Amino acid sequence: MALLAPVGLLSSTMGGGLALAGSVQTRHDLLQGAQILVNQVGYHPATPKQAVLALAPGTAAGIRPGWTPTLQIVRADDGQVVWEGTMAGPSEDRLVSGDTLYRADFTSLTAPGRYVAQVVGGPRSPEFAIGPVYRDVLYAAARSYYLQRCGVAIDDPITGVSHALDHHEDGYVLVDDPFYRAGTRLEATGGWHDAGDYGKYVTTTAVTAAQLLKAYELYPQAFADGQLHLPESGNGVPDILDEVRWGLEWLFRMQRPDGAVYHKLAGLRWPGMIRPEQDVQRRYVYRITTQDTAKAAAAWAMAARIFAPFDAAFARKALAAAEQAWRFLAASGPILDYPAEDNSGSGPYDDRDDADDRFWAAVELWVVTGRAEYHDYIARMARTGLPAYAPVSWVNPAALGYFDYVTLGQKGDPAIRARLVQRILEGARSVFQTYEQSGYGVPILAGSFHWGSNKEALAKGMLLLFAHHLEPRPEYERAALAQLDYVLGVNPLAKSYVTGLGSNPPRNPHHRLVKASGVMVPGLLVGGPNDHPQTKAIRPHMGPRGYADVTDSYETNEPAIDYNAPLVFVAAHFASL
Repeated sequence: MALLAPVGLLSSTMGGGLALAGSVQTRHDLLQGAQILVNQVGYHPATPKQAVLALAPGTAAGIRPGWTPTLQIVRADDGQVVWEGTMAGPSEDRLVSGDTLYRADFTSLTAPGRYVAQVVGGPRSPEFAIGPVYRDVLYAAARSYYLQRCGVAIDDPITGVSHALDHHEDGYVLVDDPFYRAGTRLEATGGWHDAGDYGKYVTTTAVTAAQLLKAYELYPQAFADGQLHLPESGNGVPDILDEVRWGLEWLFRMQRPDGAVYHKLAGLRWPGMIRPEQDVQRRYVYRITTQDTAKAAAAWAMAARIFAPFDAAFARKALAAAEQAWRFLAASGPILDYPAEDNSGSGPYDDRDDADDRFWAAVELWVVTGRAEYHDYIARMARTGLPAYAPVSWVNPAALGYFDYVTLGQKGDPAIRARLVQRILEGARSVFQTYEQSGYGVPILAGSFHWGSNKEALAKGMLLLFAHHLEPRPEYERAALAQLDYVLGVNPLAKSYVTGLGSNPPRNPHHRLVKASGVMVPGLLVGGPNDHPQTKAIRPHMGPRGYADVTDSYETNEPAIDYNAPLVFVAAHFASL
């Protein structure tokens, strides 16, 4: 049965998402500027539910000691109070925001409906739902990839997003190599626009496809054919796999005959705020690297096992590409060639270490083939030094290899498996400790809000769920859920960081199609607070307040395909409840 989100969830204009009641002016002088924070999309009946009363630094001085606010949950349609309780606190969020916080846990409220949280004599929250809301989040986040497709005309009746056929001549080889002269046109159309620009990158496409595949593999009940209303819907294949295939097919086109994979495809200059079909500059295929080759190999190997029940021929094609890529890697040392002149119209994505990528590729190839040469490579790395276990990113995707070795490698080395399990559990403990130190539950402390902090929070949620899968611990699941709450409104700015979702979503993302067309692409997670801005939209070192909902703030307000991947993963876990 398809999991269909209500069409009304998705905004077709730049005016925002659910367009619900915002916070109102407080009637209590001492609570001027206070706000009630909730997940603006809502809560599943079976999951924890908290509302937070937040007072920014300097605004809590007049609160008398021992004051305890009363929170009420009222039905949105008739104002009936359905839950009331005393909020716990105050607590000082010293390590993240500096805010003074009070909390109320209303998990016992499970009746589906629409509600508002209000402090007696104080502020009200935006309206939120109790129901199967994580299906809505999953729908929007997963469907956004269709709206990011390149090399095809889009005319989407659900959202109003549309553009003509774009980038249909991708792309031309930039420099001579052993197979092609500079200027040779390769058939490299397709794939996804990486972010708010129109470049296409192997590194982010591969790690994105892999995380979407992993979400399907762990939570197949969250996905269905027909779920995302794609052109391919109705073909008997879960829509998420159809969408992943769109990215994987482009990766095939970026592979050289010897197995090596090119780095990226983009123009020599950044396009202006124009529609994709208006970006008519010649676009180039940039040099091969071993990190891209290894990442593509890993994603293809995952696809070989996951697509096998649906399309055996495609699965064989993916495995053949992965093994060809591995043969190149086995014969080559690191090739990490990123000349600065290659970045005049695209991002560098200059990963300077391919060991983590090779490890991941070896694991996925061993899992799908069982061949000794791949396990021998893993064993050598175990002796000489395993890659760091960290949140999945284009810089280091090794956590996917860790998890797949211990969960899918039935004939692996027990000693290696034990070491990998230890690191997975240690990683989760570290994330959880930071989560407990953070008043808002985001496992990022002040001074550590870097580019893509929202993605980092959700990727850390993935690490918690990996550990929870191995050794179920409700507190890890609760901490992972807190990352959804954080990006959907429980943060110092009361901001939903996902376009089209919640009462206060991004309205001015750094996204060329949105800016040029005036039509919002819903379901896109923007990067979020950043201590190190490159524009004047925000001041440096503002921690979780370092965000601006303006188009020019690409360092905080640009979406990216790899940002959405952990959002899909975490949402899929809770949509499976």
